[in-house]
Amino acid sequence: MTSLKSGLTRQWDDRLHSVAKAPGSRAGSCAICRGGSRVFRPGQLEYHSLSASGKPGYHLQLDYRVEGTPEAPQWACFHLRFEAGALQVDEQFRMHRDVACNFLQRVRQCLRRHGVPVDADSLFGLHGIYDPLFEDLRRQLCYRPGEPVDLDRFLREG
Repeated sequence: MTSLKSGLTRQWDDRLHSVAKAPGSRAGSCAICRGGSRVFRPGQLEYHSLSASGKPGYHLQLDYRVEGTPEAPQWACFHLRFEAGALQVDEQFRMHRDVACNFLQRVRQCLRRHGVPVDADSLFGLHGIYDPLFEDLRRQLCYRPGEPVDLDRFLREG
């Protein structure tokens, strides 16, 4: 079983590295995270977790883009794909720029709505895997620290 698991891990890691280095692909980073692998490119985060401690492995892909003019972007649009065994989620949503950095809450809501048992530690506890995405999103949205957030919109959308 161990050799099968390590073989699958190597295959997945090789696939991730080849995707990150593929001709024509945007510059990205590939990293091995606790029990999983991550590929980040501006506009996309892909994360694969191996099954461990009785929890099934999963594959999460989150694509995003910004709508509006480059000088005044207004929306962040997300496309979430999640797969764990036979359970699949494919959902799109958009968030106004002032609440877009709360996208993980929306991802969590989408997954729960589809019956995914969302465990904060297993899916969102590795906050570091999302840091490049946060940074890129803030850059694309021209969002600066200290900008006001519409609290009504935050409570409604976030």
